[in-house]
Amino acid sequence: MPVGLAHAPSLPDHGGMKNVNAPPWSLLTAPTLGARRRRAKLARIATVVCICMAAFGFLHALDAITGTDTVVTAVSSIARGATIRQGDVALTRVPASSIANRALHAASEAEGAIAQSHIETGQPLYAADVGNAPSVASGHTVLDITVANSVDTLIPGDTVSLMSSAGCDQAQPNPAEPVACTLAEHAIVMGTGSNDDDEHSGQGGHGRRTLSLILEPTVAMRVMMAAETGVIVAVYR
Repeated sequence: MPVGLAHAPSLPDHGGMKNVNAPPWSLLTAPTLGARRRRAKLARIATVVCICMAAFGFLHALDAITGTDTVVTAVSSIARGATIRQGDVALTRVPASSIANRALHAASEAEGAIAQSHIETGQPLYAADVGNAPSVASGHTVLDITVANSVDTLIPGDTVSLMSSAGCDQAQPNPAEPVACTLAEHAIVMGTGSNDDDEHSGQGGHGRRTLSLILEPTVAMRVMMAAETGVIVAVYR
């Protein structure tokens, strides 16, 4: 070693070196520009999280207070007497109430049923709005007959009785004033139509109305015989 040069003790060089003993939060608390940016970013993230949690809590509390229910509603307008098909109705969430509780809650409760009244688009369906589609039970038959009265208000599933002055068991005391008798007490309507080929179709442009009815075979035979000799009137029950 040259004479006159003193060896100075070496000091630790901290320039550009990280202090491995510094706590983790020093990255945020250090008085530097990078630390300030990190603090601002963390504050924004915390604000967003707090807003989301507050919104979730508000919605949860609102749902707990009001509550919701799932009911069956009409997707489109359904005419009275129409068969409700798949796709005519859908499930809709509505505020819970005693009224919503009485509505139908499954689409299967309405699909295949007969609309008992006109149903508007978006209207909830209730048990009174739908009726079971008529089916032919064992030992019964379906008979198409022409009736003298209007049956436009009848829909499938309705029940009528059939009246006529012909085919009655009792004798007519005064042919000029025929006595009506009941041919069928309980006939279920399967459908209605119009006999446009009837000779009366030229009057008013419409033929006589026809009914498809579910009847017992013996009753159906009596009605057919009465139709050959007189007119039949369907009476709504």
